[in-house]
Amino acid sequence: MKRFASLLCLALVLTLTASAQPSLNFKRVLGWPTKELYFSVECSGNPVYTLAKQDFTILENGVEVTDFTLWCPDPTMRCAISVALVFDASSSMTGTSGSGARQAGHAFVDLMDGVVDEATIIFFNQAVTVFQQLTTIKPMLHTAVDALPASGGTAVWDGIYAGLIELVNNGLNQCRAVIVLADGRDNASTHTVAEVIALANRHRIHVFTICLGSDIDATELELIASLTGGRYYQVPAPAAGNLAAIYAEITTIIFQGFQECLITYERDCADHSLRTVELQLRDFCGGTDVKTKTYRADLDSSTFSNLWMKLGDVTIRSGMELKVPLELITPIDQSMFSPLTFTVQYDPQCMTLRGVDAPAGSLLDGLPFTVTPVPGGATIAMMDGRVLDGNGWLMELTFETTDPLDTVCCELRGIDARFERGCFIPIIEPAEICILPRETVITCDISAPKELVWQRGITEYTPSPFPVTMRISNIGDREATNVRAKISYHAADARLVSPLSDEQVGIPTNLPAGAFSDVTWQLAAERRTTADSAEFCITASFDNHENVICCVKVYIPPTDVILDCALDVPTIVADPVTGQYAPMPFPVTATVTNTGGMRTDTVFTTIVLPPELSLAPGEEGTRRLLPRLLIPGQQGQASWLLQHPPTTTEKQYVIRVWTKSSNADSVFCETTIVIPAISDTIVPRITANGPLSFCDGGEVILDAGDGYVAYRWSGGDSTRILTVRQSGTYSVTVRDALGRTGTSDPVTVTVFPLPPKPILTRSGDVLRTDSAAAWQWFRNGLPIPGATAQFLLLAESGTYVVSVTNSEGCAQVSDEFVVNVLGIETPAVPEWTISVYPEPSTGVVTLRGRSVIPISGSVILFDMAGRVVLDGIPIEGEGVFSKIVDLSRLQPGTYLLRITANGSRQDVKIRRL
Repeated sequence: MKRFASLLCLALVLTLTASAQPSLNFKRVLGWPTKELYFSVECSGNPVYTLAKQDFTILENGVEVTDFTLWCPDPTMRCAISVALVFDASSSMTGTSGSGARQAGHAFVDLMDGVVDEATIIFFNQAVTVFQQLTTIKPMLHTAVDALPASGGTAVWDGIYAGLIELVNNGLNQCRAVIVLADGRDNASTHTVAEVIALANRHRIHVFTICLGSDIDATELELIASLTGGRYYQVPAPAAGNLAAIYAEITTIIFQGFQECLITYERDCADHSLRTVELQLRDFCGGTDVKTKTYRADLDSSTFSNLWMKLGDVTIRSGMELKVPLELITPIDQSMFSPLTFTVQYDPQCMTLRGVDAPAGSLLDGLPFTVTPVPGGATIAMMDGRVLDGNGWLMELTFETTDPLDTVCCELRGIDARFERGCFIPIIEPAEICILPRETVITCDISAPKELVWQRGITEYTPSPFPVTMRISNIGDREATNVRAKISYHAADARLVSPLSDEQVGIPTNLPAGAFSDVTWQLAAERRTTADSAEFCITASFDNHENVICCVKVYIPPTDVILDCALDVPTIVADPVTGQYAPMPFPVTATVTNTGGMRTDTVFTTIVLPPELSLAPGEEGTRRLLPRLLIPGQQGQASWLLQHPPTTTEKQYVIRVWTKSSNADSVFCETTIVIPAISDTIVPRITANGPLSFCDGGEVILDAGDGYVAYRWSGGDSTRILTVRQSGTYSVTVRDALGRTGTSDPVTVTVFPLPPKPILTRSGDVLRTDSAAAWQWFRNGLPIPGATAQFLLLAESGTYVVSVTNSEGCAQVSDEFVVNVLGIETPAVPEWTISVYPEPSTGVVTLRGRSVIPISGSVILFDMAGRVVLDGIPIEGEGVFSKIVDLSRLQPGTYLLRITANGSRQDVKIRRL
């Protein structure tokens, strides 16, 4: 028995504890940017309104909302009401349904205070009737309730919508609601359930829905009540008498501020994301209750802001693991850093991504990532978000570097960055990654003879050739690749002997670390006039190292006297006209240079000739050089005049000149002279002072050339100059003073005929002329720009002519045509008429014709310069007919429309707007 009593006490304690648990009813979330959370709280089944802010914790997408307001109604204070009573007035609302609805309406009106409370009576069947607008006068409302009809269809949603509109436009009190009674399914509304809910929530109007019977839109009506803060009631049709009690209950709910509390807070991120609001009631009434609601935020890009991030710049030696941080630059104030996705782009010749993580100490410490390779990089995605405060190190990207031959700096870019949600626009600044290669360190050494010696007996320096050798040493830790060497020096100091190229490839081509390579050139010194040291430099080049240069100097003494000789002779030309040589006699010039290092004594030159050549009268074979003494590097000259008789066969001769001085070895030089043959015939040439083809009325002058004693043209003329004005073939035969004759090649002259003189005719305001290859119209002696058609549309009075050109380019001008009057139109042919509309036109016109006989013709459109802009438009018909002409491609302006049919013509001016 005691044990039973103990168990009974324990059960009572558990029951009391369970019943003391709070019950949080989170009803709905409305508003933007001010969020409104509507809810109610019960303790032990009784509503509670004595709530404080510290009783609640609000989380939105996991981020706590700390700044909010709380309001709960005072149930002891009666809230003034504005209510729309919306009744079903369809044909089914007869008998008990109708009487029950009236009883409920009267019961609601009786509970109003008749002073501040106001109501409107609205009936709906297939249409909606606002039978009584909002009023505080209860008798008028009772009268309206008694007038409830019963006929027609059912427009439930339109009825609710009308009640909402009446409250929006005219409701004055704080507590506004729509109470709708329906006993059938909607079959006549133009508004939708979504429109009803949106309008009610936009204006904070509660909708109470009461369903009478079972043939109703129960789901929709319950949804409307649930989403607008009202209540849904289901009443069997036989129990229609219970409606008055339901209306009384609804009235109590409205009087008590709808028996719900309100929390409000501000949102400033309109990213159109789906958000979850978690409302926590903590340590209240002996327990805790948590409820959630989801809503979608508005979309407003003006609320977005840039969130700057930076990939860290890194300089690293090749072969080491590269870690690049991604840093948050813009501070975040206790906000959600949503899952971030971005693509990292890099040059695979520099690095390859191996992984991404958020190490300990980073802002995203421990969060997972996915890495998806893409062309040119990889896409990195966070798997979850985190609330951050401040800025700093977010994550770390790990790369494997390549092994470059030289320092390589590559850009690492973060592109296409986006957050899964939120109003931050991620911007990732790129990084510069510099990879230092393993080092190649090169030194060099060079060797060559310190000095050379001049040997007069062999007229050469010794040693000859002499070597220049460079040793290239790699003292670094990386091989030097593609070793090349190039020697440089002054060309006046020496010349290459072996090899003949100034560049050599290293042996080995790639110089290993710790190894050396030698490269050698053999050179011969050039003769010098002064002693000096010559510098020889060898440059070693590599693909992975800067150039290395080593230089050495070699002393080179001057030479003794050394004479060099060169001959210069002109080209002998035979003149077929005069039968002489030019030049004749001709000069031979010897140029002597002292290339040695000392001054000469007096220098003499002697010319040696073959028998057929002879010195001109007064010339001597041996001459003293001018100047006679040559210092080192100086030149002197000696000249002779030679002669040769005319010859009919070509001759060639070798001319030699000896040069000597008492303090130098003698030298000789030679050259070959060619004496050409002289022809016994002459060939005259005809020259023209202009084109050989021209239009009738022109001329060309033919010239047979000067220097002849007699001329005979193919037409019999005996002058040197011939003026030609007719087509034909012309040649000339000449004779010179030596009696030689010759005939020129023939010259053909072509004279093109002029086109016929054009005739001008006028039709209305259009001038027309004959066919031709080209036309140019003139007004008052001046060309009209753009007037190059066969027709000219007259725009002003004046004197007109036209110049026509045929296919050969010959032109002819018409007689003057005087235009004094404009606006002349060709009268319509009585057999047919055509009208044009609309006029003016914006793009398309219609030609409407009337004809007593069948007609066939075409339509042509001219611009104001007489140019054809539309052509070849056929037109035909009989009786009444029409034709559409598309002008949409034409520029705005005035045009002439010409219709030609059955040998008659009609011109119409039209305007294109």
